[in-house]
Amino acid sequence: MIFREVGLSLLGESNFTPEQLSKAIDKVEKEISDLNNNLDDIEKNINKTKIELSDVVKIKEEFSGWREKYLKSDLSSKKMMLSRIVKKIEFTEKKVDIEFVLEIENAIIDGMEKHPESDGHRRSRIYN
Repeated sequence: MIFREVGLSLLGESNFTPEQLSKAIDKVEKEISDLNNNLDDIEKNINKTKIELSDVVKIKEEFSGWREKYLKSDLSSKKMMLSRIVKKIEFTEKKVDIEFVLEIENAIIDGMEKHPESDGHRRSRIYN
């Protein structure tokens, strides 16, 4: 529509002044620029989410059969395995708090959501 009016303006047949058309073109160019910026932001978020998802998939694959591997390992290997998933452990009189590496915690939460028989509590067991 606006580009047709520009052509008519060049022929002297437009109902709009060149200033009006110039303002309309500037407005459209700004809208296009804003949309392109929004598109860039969305693409960045998509790429970030793909990377995060890829990391979670890698972690899930890495820890497939983890319990069996852990049970068969010697003590030093068990410590190394635990260091990959546990960020911090705090002992108090009434409880033990285990802070998992963030990606592991997300994988655990995803696993609980996929298994409705879970009561929503994260449990930690250490096997000797």
